Amino acid sequence: MPVLGYVARSVGDKQERVIHQRHDMLIEELNKLRDDLDAAREENRQLHGLLKEIHQSVKH
Repeated sequence: MPVLGYVARSVGDKQERVIHQRHDMLIEELNKLRDDLDAAREENRQLHGLLKEIHQSVKH
């Protein structure tokens, strides 16, 4: 029985390592997506400003 306990702990440790690695990868990807979203929002804000300027210049 001690062998089964060792094997179970060993497998559990490996699974825990994999889970932590995947978690870290997902957090990194999430941070990249947040950065991309921030950049897209800024670009959208700038485009809205340009459209507003164009719209106002067409009116006059």
